[in-house]
Amino acid sequence: MAINYYIFTDKFIVPCDSATAYHYISNIEEYPRWWGKVYKKITKLKDVPAGQPGAKYAVTVGGFLPYSLTIENEITFIDKPSLILFDAYGDLQGKGKWIFCEVAEGTEITFDWRIAANKKLIRLFSFLLKPLFKANHAFCVRKAKEGMTNDLHLKSQLGLSS
Repeated sequence: MAINYYIFTDKFIVPCDSATAYHYISNIEEYPRWWGKVYKKITKLKDVPAGQPGAKYAVTVGGFLPYSLTIENEITFIDKPSLILFDAYGDLQGKGKWIFCEVAEGTEITFDWRIAANKKLIRLFSFLLKPLFKANHAFCVRKAKEGMTNDLHLKSQLGLSS
């Protein structure tokens, strides 16, 4: 396996049903609102409704490290409200999936992402800095859990539905 290849499998629980969790993840254009500064820019590339196969976006993301990544994500398959599959191209290339499973505390979200780093900085320094790049990814996923949980609590306090 190439040194610039990464396998990320992250799990976190949010306090809502799977349909609500699915809604958050499938609506990419809403990420900056609740995910925060991780998502710097989102551009819709295909005129397909959010969360549907064929929906394609260019996203610019960053974490705590001083670089940004630009990735084109295209949804390839959905099984609402339990699964979203997508392909990624650009600075990172590969396949990802979001899995939603209701548990006693709400919904467990699994993010499984298998990608090769194409961005020159990451590709060249993966042999040395892979743990740091993995920590940056973990930071971004932690921000997803925090942002979604905080947004759900705020909506609950205001009596709004998701």
